[in-house]
Parts: sequence; structure tokens; C-alpha cells
Amino acid sequence: MKKPAGLLRLTALVLPLFLTLAAPLTAHAQDAVTLTATHLHAGTLAQGETELAALVARDPSNGEARFGLGGVRFVRAIERLGQSMYRHGLEAPRTFMVPMLRLPVPRNPNPAPLTYEGFRSILQQFADDLAQAEATLAPLNADVKLPIDLARVHLDLNGDGKVTDDERLWSILGFVDARARGSATPDTFVIAFDKGDVYWMRGYAHLLMAIAETWLAHDFRPTFEQTFQLFFPRAGLPYAAPLGSEKREPDSVDYPVFADALAFIHLFNWPVADAPRLQRVHAHFKAVAALSRQSWAAIQAETDDDREWIPNARQTNPFPSLPVTQDRIAAWLAAMGEFEAILDGTKLVPHWRFKQGINFKRALLEHKTLDPVMWITGAGVVPFLEDGPVITTDAWSGIMGGFQGNFFGYALWFN
Repeated sequence: MKKPAGLLRLTALVLPLFLTLAAPLTAHAQDAVTLTATHLHAGTLAQGETELAALVARDPSNGEARFGLGGVRFVRAIERLGQSMYRHGLEAPRTFMVPMLRLPVPRNPNPAPLTYEGFRSILQQFADDLAQAEATLAPLNADVKLPIDLARVHLDLNGDGKVTDDERLWSILGFVDARARGSATPDTFVIAFDKGDVYWMRGYAHLLMAIAETWLAHDFRPTFEQTFQLFFPRAGLPYAAPLGSEKREPDSVDYPVFADALAFIHLFNWPVADAPRLQRVHAHFKAVAALSRQSWAAIQAETDDDREWIPNARQTNPFPSLPVTQDRIAAWLAAMGEFEAILDGTKLVPHWRFKQGINFKRALLEHKTLDPVMWITGAGVVPFLEDGPVITTDAWSGIMGGFQGNFFGYALWFN
């Protein structure tokens, strides 16, 4: 059928205009992907943040730019924490790990002094950086794709403006994650991060913020001043010189290390100093569970198989030693359901000493002193005991059994 001349003329006018408008959109997405990968691989995170923030400012609907900016800010939060730890000479013994004090930073030959207030400022900066990354990602609810070679990602942990092989992300993962530990850095390990991973990263940000806020909610000055030479032996802490910690050899395992670790446990009875922060800790934990559900909903809806970070049961698994089956996904979601019930106080946590259960929500929000030893032995949780449905050993064993005894390995991955 012959097309009207008017329609042909209209097509001739509209088509070039459409192509002209569409090309910049495609180019902008590609620019964001390229910028993100380039700066993550080069370890130039501050510059990457500036350039990606400019892209988002020009076009807030650019999903790849927003994902890239949030991802760079997330990694930069870890980098800045590492730089702070390096500045004060972190040398955490591998035999005694404490959250926030696990980063394998290079050895600083001339550490700066560290005070209790200074350490709290480091934790606050970390929480603020994570909050900024999460807020950047929060508006993103679109299909995105961001291929990153994790084997090439670098963090400038000592803040010297240069990156080396021991500052690769893979080396850092090997210190805290069994999936990378003991294996050589691969030549390439490309992951095409997508919508499900946006929720995953937001959940991890909330988890790390919950840990930082837990520290900051309490007064742990005696623990810091009397035992933190265990982690910062040459940062001028009050007991470092009298106890000889300043002369400790790197990675040494000796009686003084065990003595300081024992003192840390003894002094772990921290009074609440900022109760409103406990509300934020609770909100962060709730967000972890909610975002985990959103992440898995997006992951299970995927029909492609493109270099997944966390696969559904039909996709290729980047970590074959941790199989992802439909049963294990169901077990994880069941665990998140139990976690939420505990946070809401609708299910109680069992204690070996009592028939009643612990209302964890009340214990988290109403405790006056955080003392793990007294909580484990019983006296510390007496104010929070209640009658009600208690999570049974059988129910928990059923969840754990779904992961063949490796629940915590999957938890580190799944978040």
C-alpha cells in the first residue's frame, strides 16, 4: 500500500530528531558505566565521585550514573575507614577480631596518636559516608547494569595517592571472606551488578551503619584506653608503653596479646550514652531484612544470566562452592522472617537458663549496659524475659540445615 506523502515527510522529520535525542541518553549511560569502572579499577574514588555526581546532577534519571555514584561512595566509605585505621597504625591480631577493626591495612611506620574522641569520630565518619551512599541509591528502582571487574578494583588504603597490588579489593576480601581467602587474585572477575544488587548494597550499608551506631550509642572509654593497644600498639594509647605493646612485632601471637584480649572482654560492659542511637540501630536492622526481601524479589524475577553477583537458582553461580538452590533461597527468606519477628518482639529469643524467652526488641532499645558476659550467663537479660512464642531449636536447626552447616558463610554473601 502506498504511504501518503505527508506521512513520509513527517517520518523524515521525526526520525532524525528521535535519533538525535536517543543518542545522548545511550551515551550518558555508557559514560556512567565507563566512569565507574575506570575509577574503581584505578582507585581514584574521590575523582570518580565528583564526576559521577555531576552526571547525576545533570540527569537524575540516569540509573547507571546513580548506581555508579552510590557504589563508588559505598566503596569510598570503606576506603576512608581504612585510611583512618592506617593513619593510627592499626595492627589487629588475627586471633582476636572485632567489627570495624578487621581491615588489613598496610603497616604504618609512623602512626599518629589516637584518642577515644578521635576513634569515635572515625566511626561517625564511617556511618555518615555509608548513609550518603545509601541515600544516593535509595531513589533507584529501575533496571540497571553496571559491569565491574572485581579483580581490578583498588582502594587507596594508606592515602598516599597510589594503589598497589596489596590494596586490591580482592586482597581485602581474602582477609574477611572465605570465598577469596587462600586463592590468588584472578586475572579477571567481572560482575554485571544489576537491580537486585542495588537493594543488596543498600542492605549492607544499613548493616554496617547498625554496627557503627551500636559502638557510638555506648560509652566504651575504659575499654579503649586500657585495651586498644591490642589494635593500635603504636598510637600513644595510655597503657601501650607500660605494657610494652609499642614493641610488639607485626602479627605476633604471644601472652600479652591474649592478656589484652582478656582485658577487652572483662571491660566489655558499656553503659548506654546516647539512647536515641539505639532507635537508629533497630531501624537499620529492620531495613536490612526489608531490603533483603526486595533484593531476592528482583533476583528471582531475572530471566537473563549475565555475570551475576548473587544468582537465582537458574543462573550461573560465580561461587560454585556455595550452591544457590530454590530451597536455600527459601531458607534464607525464612531466616529473614524470623529475624524480623525478633526485631518486632513478636517472637522471643531462647536462653539456655530460662523457660521464658528474651524480648530482643526491648533488650536492644531499653538496656542500660551492654555486657555480653552477663547476657550469656543470664542476669543481664532478666529484665527482658517474657512469656510468649519462643523460636525453637528445631525451627532454627531447620533453617541452619538448609545451608548444610554453612549459614554464616551464606549470610556474609547474601546479607
